[in-house]
Order: sequence, then C-alpha cells, then structure tokens
Amino acid sequence: MMVKRIAFLRAFRMSAMLVLLLGFLASISSVFPQEVGMSELSRDFRDGRATSMHVIYVSPKEVTARWSTGLLGEKELSHRFDGLGDEQDFVDLVRSSLDSTGKRISFDSSDPLSHLGGLSMFIPVLYWRLIEPMWLKWAVLATFLAVITDICVRRSLRAVSAGHWLGVGVLLGVGVLAYLWSEPSSLLRRDGVYVGRISGGGVIGRTLGWSGGFALLALAALALR
Repeated sequence: MMVKRIAFLRAFRMSAMLVLLLGFLASISSVFPQEVGMSELSRDFRDGRATSMHVIYVSPKEVTARWSTGLLGEKELSHRFDGLGDEQDFVDLVRSSLDSTGKRISFDSSDPLSHLGGLSMFIPVLYWRLIEPMWLKWAVLATFLAVITDICVRRSLRAVSAGHWLGVGVLLGVGVLAYLWSEPSSLLRRDGVYVGRISGGGVIGRTLGWSGGFALLALAALALR
C-alpha cells in the first residue's frame, strides 16, 4: 500500500510540474508573440487555426493585431495605415481580404497584455493571467494553489522552514517547481539513499537553478516556433 502511495505522489508531482511548465511557457509566449505579416494572418484564419483576433489601437496611424493558433502559438502583426485609421478600419480590411472567412472571425479591442502592469511586472507568479488557453490558465492556478497549500500543511519538509518555499514560490513562481522536485525527497532519489535537509540557501539555490533551466527552455521554445 505504501509503495502504491509513493508511486501515486511521484506521478502527481511530475504531472503538476508538467502543467506549471506549460503554463510558464504559455505566458512567455503571450509576452513575446511571434511577429508575422498579412500573408500568415490570412493563412492562419483561412486554414481554421485561429478564429478570433484582438485588434489594439496604438496611434491614429497604427494598430496591432494579436491572435493565437493554440498552445505557444501567439502571434502579432503591426499594421500602419497610409492615412488615419483605427481598429474598425483594420477589421474591415481583414474581412474584405478574407471574404467569407473574414465574416466568421470574432474581433475585439481588448489587449491580452493589459494585465502585465503594476505588481505583475515584478511578481512572475501573476503571469498565469496572461495564459491564452483558458483550460491551461485554470489548471495552472489550481495546481499552484494546491502546491502552496501542501507547503503550509506538510509536516515533513526537508527545508528548515516552510517560509523559504513560500517566499520563492509566491514571489517567483518557479520556486514551486523546485519544491515539487525536492520535497519530500528528490524525484531522482533511489530507495535507501539518505535524504538530507535543505537550508534557506539551498532553497534559493535550487530555485535559481530551475530559473536558469526554465530560461533556456523558454528561449528554445521561442526560437523553434
């Protein structure tokens, strides 16, 4: 029974890490969308890879269009008018260029990055609000809250204080990944191997290590889009 419980908890930790990694990558994709032109816009909507578009006013002569073709598929197009123009002028342009396909597109003027301001600029864990796929957004939030709750109620932590994990988890987000990997023992630990304690510096070191690894993963994902 104990073996099954350990296997279940290990599977849960790995699944939670996968959900959070996908969420972090999705939020980064929203902050740094792929810049494309009108030809790719037309192709995405004609082929049915996207059905809705955000058209954002930038200036009397420029608008920005944003849409998504799925997970890590955020794209952006900047359009400058020959004269004065606004969001509706761009919507009319897209509808006319796509014919019947343009009539099926859902347009709005909301900015997906409007949440990226204030505390969100300095507390990465708040980036979950930038995730475009709705199912992933709520999965990330539920997973994060479950892990924070586990930190608060778990009695057998390797860290000398739960406060260290709470600090790096709430402020940086990626600290939650370090926690899932390290507590109550490393996911790479073999049975019978001694499980050592983790100091406050150890918590920070593990978090920085995961931050560096995630940064490399994010760069690779953005480069391969």
